[in-house]
Amino acid sequence: MFMCLLMVFAIGCSQQPLAYETIHEAAFHGNFADVERHLQKGAALDARDKNGMTPLMLATEAGKQNMVEFLVDKGADVNARNNDDITPLWMATSEGHLDIVKFLVDKGADMNARDKNGLTLLMIAAGRGHLEIAKFLVDKGADMNARDKNGLTLLMIAAGQGHLEIAKFLVDKGADVNEKSELGLTPLMGAAFKGHLVMVKYLVDKSADVNASDKGGLTPLMGAAYNGRQDVVEFLKQHGAKE
Repeated sequence: MFMCLLMVFAIGCSQQPLAYETIHEAAFHGNFADVERHLQKGAALDARDKNGMTPLMLATEAGKQNMVEFLVDKGADVNARNNDDITPLWMATSEGHLDIVKFLVDKGADMNARDKNGLTLLMIAAGRGHLEIAKFLVDKGADMNARDKNGLTLLMIAAGQGHLEIAKFLVDKGADVNEKSELGLTPLMGAAFKGHLVMVKYLVDKSADVNASDKGGLTPLMGAAYNGRQDVVEFLKQHGAKE
């Protein structure tokens, strides 16, 4: 009993009920005492739940940096993959946890790992608008020329989501505003189709071809008109788009 009282401040008395039934829940909620006790009871550090998620992945998703560092220091696999080929670093990038991204990269996490859809971390950052993470990954050598399974580039992804600052960063780094996917899609098409007028204006200012067409003959103007993006339609017409 005396030893139990001594341990309560560190990991809790063994007779005290666990707040979380699994190590995954404890890690997600940043409960160090429960994580320790689950490990003492035989839980694996890289145990998988039904989705293939490890405690580290869940702590990363939740932005629990202290827990992330704790698990990694204990030997958690920074390159583990879940059922969708998602890694802890993918989680941190998707959720915008820059400090965790930096920590995981420093611990050897693979910056060019792809998920089951062929998306890289830079693509995730571009699609979510996480500019500082994108800058960090590029500075660390992440591949800026990678394409997804459909041949989409970083700029196409950013433009399609309307993330202007990401697009500016990529163009400043040399991205081609007239690059095409396997189906002939351009960054301008993605922006026009989705009605991102500010992005459309930026790309046109950077000499994007307003009359480019995909393999089906669809142009930015056609896509914008079909989707009811009237402001984009008017802008494109004013800048030479042919009907």
